[in-house]
Amino acid sequence: MELAAAEKVKQDSLAKVEKERAAAELAEKARLKAEQDSIAQAEEKQKQEELKAAKERERLESEAAAKAEKDSLAKAAEQARLAEIERKAQEKATADSLAKAQEKAKAEEAARIAKEKAEKAAELAAAEAARQKAIAEAQDKARQEELAKIARERAVQDSLAQVRSKFKQDSIAEAKEKAYQLELARQEKIKLEKDSLAKAQKEQEEEAIRLAAEMKKKQGEEAAKKRNDDIEAQKKALAAAGKADPKKGVKDINDYKIDFDKEFVVEGITQDTIVETNRTVFRTIVKSNAEKATYIKVLYSYGGSFYFKNGQSMTENTFFMQIEAHKKALNK
Repeated sequence: MELAAAEKVKQDSLAKVEKERAAAELAEKARLKAEQDSIAQAEEKQKQEELKAAKERERLESEAAAKAEKDSLAKAAEQARLAEIERKAQEKATADSLAKAQEKAKAEEAARIAKEKAEKAAELAAAEAARQKAIAEAQDKARQEELAKIARERAVQDSLAQVRSKFKQDSIAEAKEKAYQLELARQEKIKLEKDSLAKAQKEQEEEAIRLAAEMKKKQGEEAAKKRNDDIEAQKKALAAAGKADPKKGVKDINDYKIDFDKEFVVEGITQDTIVETNRTVFRTIVKSNAEKATYIKVLYSYGGSFYFKNGQSMTENTFFMQIEAHKKALNK
């Protein structure tokens, strides 16, 4: 029984120790938990304070960023306003420069047109003056020729009178009769020549009047084509007049054009002259490796002159310039 009691005491002591150990463990766990809770609270508090500080920093940074953005926007707006003012100023300067340039161009164009009109008017006036001069010179030449012919006729008549007087004085009937017949023949010849001259002069005057009327009519047409149109009209009119009266023997200009494929022409420049009733044709034939052409100058008795290349009308200057160029080329 003592053993049992001792065992019981031992067991009770062990149980008590175990209970005390368990209680100590619980106390230790409670302490550790309290300590951990305190640490957790401190950490939570610190975390809350850090969050609060972070929010404050974020608020301050946001305000600073908003202020900086506001300042930047204000600065950008001011720069944009200044840029817009500068752009408008540049646009105005450009517009003013363009307007000034357009006004200058307009004035220059007006001056050019006025100059062209003045030059064309001067050219027309010069052409008309040249035409009038040519007609006057032709008429004066015809008058001078008529006076010379009259003088020749008077000289012939005086000579015949002297011959008849001499024959009468010598009493040679045969010589007298012969002189008389010669006088009649010469008088008839003079009369025929005078009639032919009068007819030719009349035709020349009528032709000159007709050509003058045609030229005056053409003056109202386009100024740039006036001279070429006049020349072409005169060419056709004169060619038609020549064909209408075969007795005059006037050929068409194309009749004098050389057909190099059918006709033999020597290399170089060949010139010939064809004299007709009321005009003279001066023909220049050019044959080289570079050119085959027939140049024709037609000079009418009334003073008018026309120029052609292979049957096509051309100006006097171009006519002589081309012939001179061919001469230089062939002389190289």
